[in-house]
Amino acid sequence: MRVFRVGKLCWQPFHLHGSDDGGIFPFSFFTLVGHVWGKMFAEQESDIGILPSVKPFFKGKTIIITGGSRGIGRKLALRAAKDGANVVIVAKTADPNPKLPGTIFSVAAEVEKAGGKALAVPCDIRNDEQIKNVIDKTIEKFGGIDILVNNASAIMLADTLNLDMKRYDLMHDINVRGTFAMSKACIPYLMKGENPHILNMSPPLSMKPHWFAGHTAYTMSKYGMSMVALGLSAELEDKVFLRNEA
Repeated sequence: MRVFRVGKLCWQPFHLHGSDDGGIFPFSFFTLVGHVWGKMFAEQESDIGILPSVKPFFKGKTIIITGGSRGIGRKLALRAAKDGANVVIVAKTADPNPKLPGTIFSVAAEVEKAGGKALAVPCDIRNDEQIKNVIDKTIEKFGGIDILVNNASAIMLADTLNLDMKRYDLMHDINVRGTFAMSKACIPYLMKGENPHILNMSPPLSMKPHWFAGHTAYTMSKYGMSMVALGLSAELEDKVFLRNEA
């Protein structure tokens, strides 16, 4: 799979797992497997050819990151902050948890210390009113949206017989519906920006059985996130330039 990241001065691909489909579109919807994000945001290495002519890429950009209170979301936020980005930290965790360090407010403080501007907004992305609140507060403080990172995700690696249906619903409500709902809410504002992006933290689509074995429901939910990316790029084709390559 070739995933193309778009910049004003260059269009260069990097590769995920050797698949053979790809595309280029200025309104970029694309999927990433977990190990690639570090190169893209945390290191931005020149040897993978990502925006070598545009640095710092995130300066002045307003970025909404779901699941931003810890883990990958936090790392993405801090990398963008180093460029001077406006980072909106979105997650449910507003109060400290001794078992899971990190809150939206602790990450917001780290973003400010790293050189960015931060806004922490508590949100359960299963709740449409809370999503609307994120958008309203973002527009109020920063005036627009340039990038949405759909990072929030629920996981339960259980086989079918051992998976409670409440867990099934949770994964699909967060991973698929939440990703779709956040994207839907941001698109009207993204389209007003210059070179807007949506990034879904989800895998390339592969129908090989071993990707489903032992955790069918989880794989279905993550593939749903990837299908959101593919579907939205097709829906907006009449508004943006789109080119597919083998």
